[in-house]
Amino acid sequence: MELYFNAASAISPLGSFEDESISLLFPDRALGYFVCREPDYKNTIDKKLLRRMSKFIKMAVAGSVNCLSEAGLEQPDAIITGTGLGCLTDTIDFLRQMNENAETLLNPTAFMQSTHNTASGQIALLLGCKNLNITFSQKNISFESALLHTKMMLAGDGYRHILVGGIDEITPESHGLISQTACIRKYEWENPLMAGEGAAFFILSNQRTEKTLARFDGISIFNGAVTDSSFPGSFSRFIDERIPDAGRADLLITGSHPSDEVYPQLSERFGENKILRFKDYCGEYDTSTSFALWLALELISGNLKGSRVSRPERVLIHNQGSGPCHSLIKVTAC
Repeated sequence: MELYFNAASAISPLGSFEDESISLLFPDRALGYFVCREPDYKNTIDKKLLRRMSKFIKMAVAGSVNCLSEAGLEQPDAIITGTGLGCLTDTIDFLRQMNENAETLLNPTAFMQSTHNTASGQIALLLGCKNLNITFSQKNISFESALLHTKMMLAGDGYRHILVGGIDEITPESHGLISQTACIRKYEWENPLMAGEGAAFFILSNQRTEKTLARFDGISIFNGAVTDSSFPGSFSRFIDERIPDAGRADLLITGSHPSDEVYPQLSERFGENKILRFKDYCGEYDTSTSFALWLALELISGNLKGSRVSRPERVLIHNQGSGPCHSLIKVTAC
């Protein structure tokens, strides 16, 4: 069964939400991490509801509402999201209140909105959607897990249009903690990886429409180091075995850094002119693959300026997080 991306919406450091034509420019590094260029949420969300929404929820709700609007849908058949760390702002607020008030007189709002499934729940409440609602939280393959589940659901009966997305945010507190750990890979390089954030939503459907952006050709996830004995030969051969016609891709969008062990194999296979390192534009976060997918669809549609490859027909997305997980996604112009 063929599947199609019929709409895509993203809030990112590129300012990708409201502009019809976006330039692929490097975000400001002054903070030490990338933050989203947020839109005017009042254009998408009722002002009365905004007051109790954290940044995480605003990005999720605005992104999903805009995505549904682009697809011409009032409600999806299911809402599937992925997030690595969930709603950090509310989690921090709750913990701070608990500490300051000696675990008494706590405001329940921060606690209720601190769970990982807050975003998908808020989307459903706003839409009045009582259909299936699932949140995946599997570290740096959270979005891939959501997308894989969506693919399996659309192969069955009863589902035609599913809203799938990935959301993660960063705060000064979380960046401080991340900087002290190995969550962000560190390199001796003039442009090291930066932490980041973003929200991207898609309508994946088993029906092609006049709004279709691209065909979804496949997804694969591998958990293991490139040097692992279970790794099937070279990474290049692994790509061919997991994703049909991967070698014919016009563009590789990768989350690997030039200092990563796998990068020389990618460079040799595809050539530097066909490689785009997407984390230079969004930063490193658990669901950054959702940004890479949005980037691929925008490039295929011709809405993005500044790329070395204009309007590619076949795009392969590869991500490598801070752990040994690799993921592959392929999309093709219709």
